[in-house]
Amino acid sequence: MSSFAQQGTSKASINQDREAEKRRDNALTLRKKKKEELLREKRQKGNDGQKDAMPDGEPAHAPDAEELRRLFENLPTFARLLQEGTLEEKFAAAQAIRKVLSAAEGPPIDRVIELRCVPLLIQLLRCDLSTDTPHDSRLLQVQFESAWALTNVASGTPEHTHHVVEHRAIPEFTRLLSSPSEEVREQVVWALGNIAGDNANMRNMCIAENILPPLLKIVHSGPRLTTLQNATWCLSNLCRNKPLPDFAKIQVALPTLAELLNHTDPDVVADACWALSYVSDGPNERITAVLKLPVVPQLVRLLGEADALVAPALRTVGNIVSGDNAQTQTIIDAGVLPRLKALLQTGRRQLRKECCWTLSNIGAGTLQQREAIVNAGLCGPLVQALSAQEFEVRKEAVWAVTNLTDGGPRPPPGQAAQHAAVRARHVDTVMQAGAMGAMLEVLDIMMATRDTDRRKVVRDADCKMVMSVVMEFVENVLSVGAALANERDCENAYKNDFIALDGLERLQVLQMSQDKDLLALVGACMQFLNDVVEYADDDGELAFDDPAPLDAAAADKLSF
Repeated sequence: MSSFAQQGTSKASINQDREAEKRRDNALTLRKKKKEELLREKRQKGNDGQKDAMPDGEPAHAPDAEELRRLFENLPTFARLLQEGTLEEKFAAAQAIRKVLSAAEGPPIDRVIELRCVPLLIQLLRCDLSTDTPHDSRLLQVQFESAWALTNVASGTPEHTHHVVEHRAIPEFTRLLSSPSEEVREQVVWALGNIAGDNANMRNMCIAENILPPLLKIVHSGPRLTTLQNATWCLSNLCRNKPLPDFAKIQVALPTLAELLNHTDPDVVADACWALSYVSDGPNERITAVLKLPVVPQLVRLLGEADALVAPALRTVGNIVSGDNAQTQTIIDAGVLPRLKALLQTGRRQLRKECCWTLSNIGAGTLQQREAIVNAGLCGPLVQALSAQEFEVRKEAVWAVTNLTDGGPRPPPGQAAQHAAVRARHVDTVMQAGAMGAMLEVLDIMMATRDTDRRKVVRDADCKMVMSVVMEFVENVLSVGAALANERDCENAYKNDFIALDGLERLQVLQMSQDKDLLALVGACMQFLNDVVEYADDDGELAFDDPAPLDAAAADKLSF
């Protein structure tokens, strides 16, 4: 009997590892989409003229519609002044371009690029400071306005970001991380965060430019809160995107991220936590590096905070328990299970989905780790999640409940009886919670969806996977029931439950499948039902009355 483990090689066979990798990739696609939405929102926060002041303390203001129209019409003049004007004219031109790019709707980034403003603005970043004179103060203002305008360009499409980078903005931004002006430092941190967050190649270019040392220096310099928020967000983006960054190059940031995880500002904590989730999303060596930090108690505590903090904390915890059994146990020992139980019962859809995913990974561990889930009272909430309206929640709950019924690896010599007794208790607990009926309902919906969903909202591969895991659950339960019946010289109570819930009729429908894997799982279940079924003489198929047609409306029970 195979185990539907989602974890590493210590928890699953080679084939299971492949299936687990597919599941991780699918989950990452959904999570990346959500995080991209958050990233886009964060990028655009700087585009509404909300800066409090320029380096000399002069207030900055958002232009009104009439001013924006006038600025747009004069963009060619501003572009010329960037190249030919005096220092004062260059400052005014850079400021005007920054303002027009601060438009909340449809900033004219393409027009600014067309006028070749980007290389001219980058050239202004290279203004040298000599002594502490009024002239130097204006140079700082020029750098500030130029950096802000370039930040707005880089906050556009990936093509816009690439245009900024190809004109060698990263080296100039990196140099200005050591500017004497905190306003300039904060602005270039914002720009670098936009660039690093765009894609893995841009991130690697930022890392290669060695931005981490001056960035960490800013974090530890006691900056104002907005600077710290932007620096933490930039650190987070330096850790994100696939392929993963070279761990040796970002490892230096881990102690700082651990400190930031305990900051009082929720935005700082959230971005530090997202960074740790990216770092822990990979080989066990990365998980080990995170576990060496004093972060686990705080991660577990954050699971009881607002959703904005729960999401990255839960992702990090889920990544850690996808490691080896010892890494998983560290999270269990920190008291994570009661937190997961509360989230599973009260959290929003995405959080409930990730709770189920996390619990399925814990359940793919040792028998004692499955026992911890059962003892924490999580069987009932997990079975309830099987009836969730959302497909993604149900799918992850199917894995979690099935893993609770799995026998795992062969027990050590002399412990087989104890192992079997504990496993039987796990199966009985989920059955008492109504798991069989809920699982068969999921099976019905997947069969109906697979046959009728013309929109392909649920992929056939997802339907097959869920159906296969449900059949694995049925096989696990029937096998435990058979062992108990043999031991006690009685009927297989779980077999009777299965029959009473019209399980045989479902097997008949599945036997019409052309999928060899599903047929094999049907056959594995049938070995426990041979005494209650009849076989046709000609082809060995089950002999039933004609099956009832699949209910096409069953697919409407889910939301996607």
